[in-house]
Amino acid sequence: MRLIGLAVVLVLSLTPAPLEPMSPSGSVDSLTGLYEGDVFTPPGNAHTHISATLVQVGDQVAGVWITGTGTSGTITGTVANPSRLNWEGLQTVPCPGSL
Repeated sequence: MRLIGLAVVLVLSLTPAPLEPMSPSGSVDSLTGLYEGDVFTPPGNAHTHISATLVQVGDQVAGVWITGTGTSGTITGTVANPSRLNWEGLQTVPCPGSL
């Protein structure tokens, strides 16, 4: 049996739908909400639509995501500062994996 290594680079662009209220400093008060966007994967820049639902409690964020092709999973993370989210995505369907 031969094992073949495959590297997948995801370029993820999500925009809130609807937009979350902004604080006076211009930062988002909470990441809780529904987000939609596109995922691009090389080679050839194949892409699919993605939807994610996130809930933020304190500095912790958790949620679920699904793509237009049926791939889905979970996302968890910690807000490091107003403009940075340290996150990990786990794919559960069609097979387990991490992003």
